Amino acid sequence: QHLAASHDLKESFSSLVRDLFNMIQELQEKYVAQTRHYEQLAQKVRGQQMEQARNIQEAEEVSHDQTRFLHDLRLHLQWVRKHSEDKEAEMHYIRQTAEQYEHEARDLFNKNHQAAEQVRLHQHQVSTLSEQEQQRLTQQQLLDRERMARAR
Repeated sequence: QHLAASHDLKESFSSLVRDLFNMIQELQEKYVAQTRHYEQLAQKVRGQQMEQARNIQEAEEVSHDQTRFLHDLRLHLQWVRKHSEDKEAEMHYIRQTAEQYEHEARDLFNKNHQAAEQVRLHQHQVSTLSEQEQQRLTQQQLLDRERMARAR
């Protein structure tokens, strides 16, 4: 009878050990899946960050071009004032050119503004995605802990 009880106890422990190994295996599989998912998210976020960096670079280049253009325009206007005071026909042409430059400067400014808005939008989207993923990971961890607590 003592042997039978000892045998039953060993079987119970063996069953418990098998159940624990199964739980460990399941947790390891979930951890691997979660890690892969996080890696994919991280790659996606890095891609978006690179895109944002390119957008910022482009916006900076547009801004630089605009500044250089305005400088050139000022130099041109100074030259016009100095050399063409009594040439009415040349002044008409130069005014038209200046107006064209001014129009181009406005276009550059608008493009720069639009690029900056796109960058801000991308930054917001990346931030939102990152927060959502963090919330999902936190919920998954809580669920895993609850499962482990129930299994004990």
